[in-house]
Amino acid sequence: LPNKHIRDLVGYHWTCYLALNLYRSSFLLILKHRFSLKYQTLAWLLSYKGFIGLIMQLFLSNYKPKRKYIDKRLRQFVMLWQATILLCISMMFFGAIDKFEHVIIIIIVQECGESLFRTSFWSCFAEALIDVDNKQTYIGLVDCLASINRSIAPILFGLIPAATRYNATPMVAGMIDFMAVALRSQKI
Repeated sequence: LPNKHIRDLVGYHWTCYLALNLYRSSFLLILKHRFSLKYQTLAWLLSYKGFIGLIMQLFLSNYKPKRKYIDKRLRQFVMLWQATILLCISMMFFGAIDKFEHVIIIIIVQECGESLFRTSFWSCFAEALIDVDNKQTYIGLVDCLASINRSIAPILFGLIPAATRYNATPMVAGMIDFMAVALRSQKI
């Protein structure tokens, strides 16, 4: 990769997306197992999740920050960091809850974090690629690594012991996100 900044962003995305895919690939199974939900309820929850994501994307497309940052890039990184923290919190709490009503709140936090993460990451990444040739190669690399994560995540879910899998998986995903923030935010 051409420079350290792009390497750090790609690594950060890979780590955070691994956590997100681990969380996503196990989400419905955990809901079904822990709360004994019917498939119709799961379908409604997915619709609710999609609706929250749509609202968040509409909000972000019109978002104008009130606080003026000297450096636009700094604002993007702050948003990326905040998004990762929101995802970490939602994953950790999902592993700890025992009431279905809490899932509704966690979905809001998770969708806000995921929408913010996608928007702020691609904004940071586009900014990093301004002076780089073959931009499509680096965008393809990030997409390829995300595809690899989508393949790895269900395997990781299966490797977690069955007795603790449904509580531990969101916690593990949240810890991966937390490690990404702790280890990489200083580098980026």
